[in-house]
Amino acid sequence: MVLSAIVIGGIIGGALVVFGTLLVRGDLGIRTPRALDPEYRHREVISCGEIMAIGMKAGSIGAGAGAVVGLLVYELFL
Repeated sequence: MVLSAIVIGGIIGGALVVFGTLLVRGDLGIRTPRALDPEYRHREVISCGEIMAIGMKAGSIGAGAGAVVGLLVYELFL
């Protein structure tokens, strides 16, 4: 039970922080691809990589915080 509280808290915390970070930055919009311009594609690849890096860092922090909160909720209320 303790392990499941940590895992569930980590998943929920990670998801909330990732979506919150991307929502605040304005990167959640769905964009349709433009023409096959090589420079545009290069910019898209770079921005996609930056968004992935931010999401991974935010997810790690959120998972850790969510795991701690999940464990505290389990210990306090169950």
